[in-house]
Amino acid sequence: MPHGDVEALASTGFDLRRNASRTSGFEPLPVPGGFRVQHGPRRGSLDVRVNRVLGAASYEVQITQGDPTSELDWKHAMTSVTASRIRLNDLPPTQSFWVRVRAVGSGGNGLWTEPVNIIVV
Repeated sequence: MPHGDVEALASTGFDLRRNASRTSGFEPLPVPGGFRVQHGPRRGSLDVRVNRVLGAASYEVQITQGDPTSELDWKHAMTSVTASRIRLNDLPPTQSFWVRVRAVGSGGNGLWTEPVNIIVV
């Protein structure tokens, strides 16, 4: 069958065109952009921010003091319904932490940001 034979393709019963903005519902939410971690206003706190992700109902934050490439080392820190005002409190000062964030929507968990390392003050 030649590439692009519309009659042959139509006989298969599959849709010939799809709206490029539609997804099958199985794709995870994308990695949140604009990810940054800064020292918070109080000792032992961090401010985490990401850009809002379309379709996200919340954002999950995880931290680790271990190997950031080991999934077993990551621990849930908090879930936030906002992307711009995420604050982690009561962290031990002078300790180094890796932080990552993902969007969570009705279809499940999104993709993680690349981890960022910061020393809590």
